[in-house]
Amino acid sequence: MRPKVLAPLIAAMLCLPGMLTADEGERRADVALVLAIDCSDSIIRAEYELQMQGLAEALRSAEVIEAIAALPSRRIVISVFHWAGGRVQELVLPWTPIGGAAEAEAAAGRIAGHVRYVTGETSISGAIEYAVARSHSENPYRSLKRVVDISGDGVNSDWRPPEPERDRAVRLGIVINGLAILSDEPKLGTYYLEHIAGGPGSFVMTARDALDYRDQIRRKLLREIALPVS
Repeated sequence: MRPKVLAPLIAAMLCLPGMLTADEGERRADVALVLAIDCSDSIIRAEYELQMQGLAEALRSAEVIEAIAALPSRRIVISVFHWAGGRVQELVLPWTPIGGAAEAEAAAGRIAGHVRYVTGETSISGAIEYAVARSHSENPYRSLKRVVDISGDGVNSDWRPPEPERDRAVRLGIVINGLAILSDEPKLGTYYLEHIAGGPGSFVMTARDALDYRDQIRRKLLREIALPVS
């Protein structure tokens, strides 16, 4: 077949439903995960460092790398930000693909080395809005599963109530999970279940304190990376 005839045929085939171009294939990820880290006034410096180091160590762990490798595309994308008051958020890590140990190590290094600038009141509603409106709307990757992971040590005390933001996220197909740090509020896990978590398969995990956060965030990542069984 002549080149002039072959070229349009190939282009047409690439546009068929279910077929991906090379660029689209590079932009696929099984899970798009936003990690929202509490940096409100109640989080002291030592607790902040335990959160960030714990998250970095979780990303580096062999279990998490193996879980990613078991996915169909062998890739997830993550974005990380700090939150405090209603309009107080700071992007720590833009959308970053992780498909192996080298990419996980690079992302973990950026997270662990980030300097904290955010502090203020506790607005989980502001954190959810930021995650949905800014992070998910700016995600260039096609994902089977979209998750917002809210970590914190207190109830919503600033700006709007969290339920309308949670419900809007769920309507957009986004799952919201929680990791409640119980050092200041022992019943915070129940609050997160009733007011924060939402969407199919959503869940809340608890950490006794910031030190326990290290183990729990790893377990939480493993649950969030896993795809639902069809």
